[in-house]
Amino acid sequence: MILFKLFLLLFAFGAQAFECEPVEFRLITYEPAIVMTDATIMENHLGRTVVDFNIFVDEGDCPGSVAFNVGYSSVKIHVHDKFRRGSCEFYAIVDHEAKHVEAYSRVLRRYAQLFEEELVILQYRLNRNIAEIRREIEKSQNISNIHNLMKAELERENAAIDTPAESQRVRALCRNW
Repeated sequence: MILFKLFLLLFAFGAQAFECEPVEFRLITYEPAIVMTDATIMENHLGRTVVDFNIFVDEGDCPGSVAFNVGYSSVKIHVHDKFRRGSCEFYAIVDHEAKHVEAYSRVLRRYAQLFEEELVILQYRLNRNIAEIRREIEKSQNISNIHNLMKAELERENAAIDTPAESQRVRALCRNW
């Protein structure tokens, strides 16, 4: 009877339903946290977006599989604490910083394919040995190069957001700057 049920499952869903991918690739993003921050940290900024980028490896969902996790382990929008939470200025700053959060997400998606290809190459070369893969990721020049390209693109995208016109637009939204 058990064999008959297994046969029905295989027939209904195909053998692929029971196979595991040896490599899983996960793109990690987080909802931004809004943090009120004092002047000593803000360095003449009214708002600032800070992200922590990480690549880490762990065991996948299936036995013997490897999961590559690429993305941001935290995303924080810092707002100068001289602006009351809920005020016009607070929302204007958060709205502006949300553009930076979108840029980080957009650029990460663009570079995800390059990271995935490089990580899969490492995985096959090292025969799914997680400890060795972790060491290789840290010293991989290719991964470092991809990350540097991504950082350079992020700098360009963020500079395109932080224009004098954008600053004027944000300041025009509220009166109590």
